[in-house]
Amino acid sequence: MEYITEVLGLKVTRKKWEESNKLPYFLTDEYDFEQVILDDQECLFIKPKEDLAVINTIKKHLAAIKKACSAPIVFEFDKLTRQKRKSFIENRFAFIVTGKQIYLPFMLFCKKTVIVNKNIKRRAHYCRRLNCFYLHLYTESVNLSI
Repeated sequence: MEYITEVLGLKVTRKKWEESNKLPYFLTDEYDFEQVILDDQECLFIKPKEDLAVINTIKKHLAAIKKACSAPIVFEFDKLTRQKRKSFIENRFAFIVTGKQIYLPFMLFCKKTVIVNKNIKRRAHYCRRLNCFYLHLYTESVNLSI
């Protein structure tokens, strides 16, 4: 995953996820699983072998996978339609479209590569809404005064 290292500067370590045998067969038949460590954050990358199902089916798949793995789950794509991308962001599903977009809400990061006149311009920004949402979820009280 040179793309992540190039864009985010994170050290990426990948290896086969050994616990995939805990999952139902239909999931192992539908996705490839890899354990990925982004610097010190362990994740489970899943790559669909074929076209994705509807979003409600994906939610059910994620629920089943989360029973076997407590690490954040990241979808990995070579390409993704506009409708699926919008659905994934609305449902806060982490994903990477190689060479185009990184959406990792558990790391509070959103990055998109924009191609304009054959020149690549990269825009990266921290998602403020996600920062506030993270603080709200994972801290009992937040003092935002400076």
